[in-house]
Order: sequence, then C-alpha cells, then structure tokens
Amino acid sequence: MTQGTEIDLYVGYATEVAGISLDGGFVTYSTTAPEEGEEDYKHTFDDSGEVYIGAGYGVAGIDLGATLYAEVLSDTSDSMLVDLTVDKDFGVLYVGAVYGLQLDSDSDGYYGAKIGKSFDSIKGDLSFNYQQSDADNADAVYAISYTTSF
Repeated sequence: MTQGTEIDLYVGYATEVAGISLDGGFVTYSTTAPEEGEEDYKHTFDDSGEVYIGAGYGVAGIDLGATLYAEVLSDTSDSMLVDLTVDKDFGVLYVGAVYGLQLDSDSDGYYGAKIGKSFDSIKGDLSFNYQQSDADNADAVYAISYTTSF
C-alpha cells in the first residue's frame, strides 16, 4: 500500500475549568495518495468531517485525556471514535501514548506513541508519531508532525 500526505485541518475552542481542560471543534482531512489501482498521486479533500469534544486532567505531572469524535456530513458512514491519551512533558522532550476504539462498528482499535519537542523559533511542536491498528495485516504508520496554534 502506498502512503501519501495527510493534512488535518482543525477549528475549535479550548479552555480550562477547575483544572480540567475542555476542547471542542471540527476536523476535516486533505490527502494525497493514489486511488485504488492507480499510480499517480491525486489530491482529495474529505467532504465530511468530524465534530469532537475532549477533556483532560493532569495528575502528578502526567496528562490524561479522552476525546470523542463523531463523523458528520458523510453519505457513506456515520461513525464514532474515542481516543484515550496519556502524555508526559519532560521539559526537553514530551512523550505520549494513545489508544483509540470505534464505538459503533466491529472495526478494530488502534494504538500509538509519540515523542516530540516544542520550539519557540518555529512557534510550534515537531513530533515523531507511530500508529498501529489491531486489524489483521495492518501496516504500521509513521509520521512526522508539525503542530501550531494561533
């Protein structure tokens, strides 16, 4: 399977209430990859998207979180997914782990890990990410990500 480039576009709002972080918004995806049986890369923009709501809490320097995603505007499927995360910032680097599960189908879950660093000079974070599905014969996915807020 040939992998292409994926750009995730988020819009949302985050705040903190009584030490609990709250986040909600909308995400959609833009990808480049060959279509089934094709060799040429083609840019596609997902015409659906996901509404999400999340919460997190820090305990002894470890951040725990949960996010619920619900697909909307899709003609083919309406799915719900939950991500459970644990993150630790060591000052120089941060590390994290995730486990995700489809709530409304027989789909397998997935798990992953990341290591990253915040850079003031580029006003964002760079991270190396690994993700693996529980599905049979699923390839591991490795990605380098840049994240920023504005």
